[in-house]
Amino acid sequence: MAIKTKIAAQSLVLKVNLGEDKSGKIAFKNVSLKQVRPEASDEGIHAVAETVKGILPYPVESVSKSTLSEIVDDTIVG
Repeated sequence: MAIKTKIAAQSLVLKVNLGEDKSGKIAFKNVSLKQVRPEASDEGIHAVAETVKGILPYPVESVSKSTLSEIVDDTIVG
């Protein structure tokens, strides 16, 4: 049995600082760009994030990549 991990979906996630809410706490929102190609390099994803940061009306606190992987059995044909 040959068990392997296959990337099923990938997205770029930007954590955006919306400023203070009514109670004085900093409010954040995640902005996701979905359908990132599985073969996309981290450098390429970072370059896209830097470009998107330039057009958002709020500051970006962090950039992350979210990957959903599927565990498959390579010996099963079908």
